[in-house]
Amino acid sequence: MRILLERFPGARLRVLIACDRLWETGDWSDPRVDVISVASWTRALLNEALRVREPVIVVQFAPWPLEDRWRQQIFKTPLPPRSRALHAGLAALFALRPRIVCRHLGDLL
Repeated sequence: MRILLERFPGARLRVLIACDRLWETGDWSDPRVDVISVASWTRALLNEALRVREPVIVVQFAPWPLEDRWRQQIFKTPLPPRSRALHAGLAALFALRPRIVCRHLGDLL
């Protein structure tokens, strides 16, 4: 999070995180970061879709098992059907917002 705050000094960040992973945000204490605990991802994503024109960054891990995440395999292998459906759904949901989908924050910087 520190990386994004330094990179975009005027931004306010809304971070949506699953309830069971909320403990990971315990040491965040910046007034520009709003951490929102999510119990229902469907409801949370629908609410976020209504925030027209605000940029969104979706950070998710590659859909392959950890031992298969090497560069050549990722470039040569098409996304699994479930991942393609997820990407298409996010693109439709956030159609009115600038969006970036990446594997980790390092891809942005």
